[in-house]
This record gives sequence, C-alpha cells and structure tokens, in this order.
Amino acid sequence: MAKKRKKKRKGGSAAARSGAADTPAPEVTPQASPHTPEAPAPSEAPRRGPANLFIGLFLLYSLAMPAHYYLSDRTMDERFAWRMFSTVRQHRCTVDVTETRRDRNFAVPVHMQRALHVAWIKLLKRGRPAVSDKFLRARCEAEDNRDVTLERTCVAPDGTKVPTVRYAIDCDSGTITETREDSS
Repeated sequence: MAKKRKKKRKGGSAAARSGAADTPAPEVTPQASPHTPEAPAPSEAPRRGPANLFIGLFLLYSLAMPAHYYLSDRTMDERFAWRMFSTVRQHRCTVDVTETRRDRNFAVPVHMQRALHVAWIKLLKRGRPAVSDKFLRARCEAEDNRDVTLERTCVAPDGTKVPTVRYAIDCDSGTITETREDSS
C-alpha cells in the first residue's frame, strides 16, 4: 500500500516532483481586464438623491390621489378612487334640463337627445361636474335664457333612491348653485 501512495505522488506536477512544493507561490495581483469597467471614485459616483426624491413624491401622490374621493362630497365621481367593488356605476340615473327664456316666465324642458350626443348625456348622468358646468354655460350662451336647471335623479341597484342633485345657473351672473334634495 505504501508503494501505491508513492506512485500517486510521482504522478503529480513537475513542481511537486522536484520538491518545489514547499516554496511559496508568487503573489498574483489582479489586473483590470479591458472588458470590466473600473468602479468610479466616490466623488464621481452618480447622485441618486434627486431621482429618489422624485420616486418618493410620485409614490406619495399616487397614494394620496384616491383620498380626494373620500374627502369630498362628490360620491358619484369615482374616476381616481380605489373603489373596485363599488355599485355607483350601476346606478340608474336620469337627467332633466329645464330653461327659462327671457321672453317667457315659465320653464321649458330641453329635449336632451336633440341637444347633446349620447356620450355627453351619459357623462351628465354620471354626475361629472366639469361636464355639467360646461353644458349649463353652453345653454346660456346658445339660447336667450335667463336661467337653466339640470336635475339628476338616481336609483341604486338595490332600489333605494339616491338624493337628487340640482344644478342651476343664473345666466346673467354665471353663478352655478348645487343643491341636494334628500329622497325622504
């Protein structure tokens, strides 16, 4: 068995056979390869502060934007709210518009299909404030009206009546008032 060990030793490298295995190996210093980039000095490192600030502000805005729904009284406009399972889009709403012309003392109903495209009527039914305001102002400018009233009445999917919202504009001053009428 001892002979076998010797044979294995003899089968090693030339340095091991010559007895050079006892001498220390020369120190190898790593050299930069032309393919590996060198690390920048600390003064040359890219500044990430402004990018991190932008990312943080963007995340804060993204989290705070839906809070507007919960802090305002406009519960029908859920465009930027986290209301995934809300039934507001399932409300059945009707919109009635009446206008009082300067030459008459009584209100005349407006035929909505003649006055607006179906897409805009749907937006009025959803209660979009910007669409309602623009429509009322356009009715004041288009006709010789003294005032225009838009009334939105909705019924929830369970059959309960949602409070009626009434927008009225005084065409002379341009002020729009919003009132909510409870169903009870």
